[in-house]
Amino acid sequence: MNPYLGNNAKKVKLLSYMISIFCVLCVASSVQVVKKDICTGEELSGIIAGLVLMGLFLWPILRTVRKFICYRRTQKIAGWLSYYEEAEVSFQKLETELGRHVPAQIKYLIRRGYLQNLKIDMEKKCIEIMAPNKQVEEQIYEDRICPYCGANNRTVKGRVSTCEFCGQKI
Repeated sequence: MNPYLGNNAKKVKLLSYMISIFCVLCVASSVQVVKKDICTGEELSGIIAGLVLMGLFLWPILRTVRKFICYRRTQKIAGWLSYYEEAEVSFQKLETELGRHVPAQIKYLIRRGYLQNLKIDMEKKCIEIMAPNKQVEEQIYEDRICPYCGANNRTVKGRVSTCEFCGQKI
């Protein structure tokens, strides 16, 4: 599990897509009715009612699209951050790696609950990473058991180090 994904970072459900398709059909039919009413010179109240109905059917469509876009952006940003090694990332690096306006997107996604364990520092123009990066640690560090005293030591992979407890080389 990615430590940067918040509670709202879930895939859009199939039911939301089905409701959106139904709403698209309703909007299309509302457009035809309003168009016919305008061409035939019907009363203004019927046209306004058609436009209000169209707006009501547009809302679920826009909501589903917004959720989908937020989910995709969250996955992209959290995936990139999961392999980042340092404790903070500058806005410039984020924009170079992930595209324009990423700091503003991250701020929005944090506020909406899609991202977590990140803190935006506007003075330093960076984002502080609050969670330990386990994927990077797994690539760099390994746990070794000292053959002399049996203690568990966290060491850098491929390097000779000394035991924290007995001082012997492991």
